[in-house]
Parts: sequence; C-alpha cells; structure tokens
Amino acid sequence: MHQILIVDDNAIERQGLAFLIHKYEMPLAVHQCANGKEALAYLREHPVDILLSDIRMPLMDGVSLIEEVARNFEQVICVVISGYGDFDYAQRVMKCGVQHYLLKPVDLSEFAAVMESVIDTLKRIEQNQQRSEALLQGERLFAQQRRQMHFARALLNKKSVAGDFDAAGLLPRPHHFHLVRLAFEGSFFDRHDERFEEILKRHLGDSYISLIMNESEGLVLVAQDEKPCMDKVQDIAAALRDLAGAHCTVKISPSFPSLNELYDVWKGMQAEDEEADPPDGPIGAEQLTLIDRVKEYIAKHYARDIGLEEIARQVFLSPGYLSQLFKSVAKQSLIKYITAYRLERARELLSDESLRVQEVGRLVGYPNPSYFSIVFRNNTGMTPAEYRRRQGI
Repeated sequence: MHQILIVDDNAIERQGLAFLIHKYEMPLAVHQCANGKEALAYLREHPVDILLSDIRMPLMDGVSLIEEVARNFEQVICVVISGYGDFDYAQRVMKCGVQHYLLKPVDLSEFAAVMESVIDTLKRIEQNQQRSEALLQGERLFAQQRRQMHFARALLNKKSVAGDFDAAGLLPRPHHFHLVRLAFEGSFFDRHDERFEEILKRHLGDSYISLIMNESEGLVLVAQDEKPCMDKVQDIAAALRDLAGAHCTVKISPSFPSLNELYDVWKGMQAEDEEADPPDGPIGAEQLTLIDRVKEYIAKHYARDIGLEEIARQVFLSPGYLSQLFKSVAKQSLIKYITAYRLERARELLSDESLRVQEVGRLVGYPNPSYFSIVFRNNTGMTPAEYRRRQGI
C-alpha cells in the first residue's frame, strides 16, 4: 500500500482529507503532520509516496517544505492545497515540479480525480521499476551463463582460453587462480543450487565462476590470491555443510598464473581422485559381480532420484566402501557414472522430435528443467537445445 503524508496546521482539515481518502477507498495509508518542520523529520525516518501539503503553516511553510522535498526526496509526488490568495506561492512550488494544485475549499470530485491520477502515476512507476529489475536480472543471468559456458568449454578443451576470458571480461585479473572442487555425500545441488550461488557471492563477490557437475559435485574457479582464497573457501565449505547437513569434501588446486593452465589443473585433480582410496586387496569376481548389480540397478532406476546410500543398501555394502570399490572398478565415481548414464540416455531421447527438452530431462531423472540444462551443458559444453540443433533435429 502506498503512503501519503498530509501536512496542515489545521487538525480539522487534516482529518477531513484523511476521511475523504478513506471514503473513496483509496489504497493509501494516511499519516499526518502539523507543519513543514515536523513533516521533514517524518520523511527522514519513514517512506512516503505522496505529500499533500498546505501552503501557510507555522515553523516551516509548505513552499519551503516542498523545496526541501524536491532536493532530498525526489521520489515523493507532491500535491499542494491552499487558498485563492496564494498564487505567488503556487508559482514557486510549480518550479519544484509540483503538478497538482488544489484550492480550498476542496471540490470533492476534483480531489478524487487528482488523487486517482497520482495513484496511477505511482503504479506506472512501480511497473517500470519491475520491468527494469526483470531486465537487469535477465542480463545478470545471461552474463552468468556466458561465464559458465566459457568455464565448461575450458575444462573440456585444452585450447587456449585466457584470451576468451579476458575478451569477455569474465573475471578480474589477479596474480593467481585456484580451482576448487566441492563434493557432497549424497545429492545436494539439485536441491540447493540457488543457495549455493548466494553463499559463493557473499564470500567471493564477482571473482569466481561456478559449475554444477552433477547432484553432488561442483567446481569453482576463483580469481584471488592464495591466502584470502584459502580462508574464504573454508568459510564457504562450512556454510555449505550447515546447509546440507552432510559432509562436504573440499579440494583446492595449487595456484596457477594463467587460465591456459586450467585444463591441465582439472585433469590433474581428476587423476588424483582416480588414484585415491582403493579398496584393500585384489578385486575378485564377487566384487565385480556386485558392481554389475549396481550398474543394473542404475539402468532400471536412473529416471528417479537415486544416490549412493540407496544403492549401497541394495547390495548390502556401506556407502563408503561401495564408493571406493566402484571407483576402483569403473575408474570413475558412482555419481559421475549415474550422471554419464543419464546424459547418454538423454542424448538418445533428444533425437525424438516429439519430446520436449523438459520431458527428456524428467525421463532421465532431472525433473527441474533448468537443472537438467545446467548438468547437460557442464558435461557436454552445450545445452540440450544446442545439441539438438547441431544434430539437425
């Protein structure tokens, strides 16, 4: 509801104007002051959309008040109400941008028409602000997607990328870069992708680009020097653990001076993952059979929300041991395998022109269309729609 401040030293006239606003059911919350000095004090402490002021008042008259409002409260629409003898005053307030001037005694129909006009003006201002905010939000989203696209392509292609990032103005230019990998036990990003971005923004400002790789893994390219980066990443990890209510493993690459090294840094981190935590002893036929059962279960249930804990229960193993065993046998993590399997099925379904992209996402286990697009793009370098166009579908 919009706020109107009525300023008049005559209490009866103030209350009469407030009564008319109520009588005509105008969508206005009414506030009252007895003079310009009191009104200025109110304006400094409270939001006001409309100022309805008399001219002749003690301490500070309406002209001085409106001149102050024009200088310091430009968003306030002023309406002047005064007598026939105040024409000189009226000329002064008109120079301050006042467009509505009511004469005493107030004509009811004229008062209603002026207030309706002012309320319509406020509505148009709000609509324009909403359109501007929507446009700005769209521009920010486009810029974020552009940054993420460059990031994804850099991870998939060893070609020089520093020029691409610099030309696009995608990151500030510090002395060092770091690649940060965040991995959760179980799904996280399909439920908390927006909060993830909020936490990154709060701690890193504009000096990062993020990529969601799958339900449990995300990457962050940070453009900051080493010491502040390490401290901030630990704060981010703590905030994410609190949000997820689950353990979050953080791996930070050594600093590297050029984005041309990004591909090699990422491949090095992947190689470390593949070598980490193998199960003790040789892998026998029984363990291989277990992994086959896991893959069969994924093939049957990939279209719904499945994760490490559920699959571990199916083969009577602890989640930790299954994770290690699967990585040792399949040479990739279980979550990455599920993601790859879903995306392979997605590529097959995208060849069917009768299916919309969002239907394809739902059929392969991604009911959120935007999340499906993010995962597909981050793993293939293109959106599902772009994939279809390149395939001539």
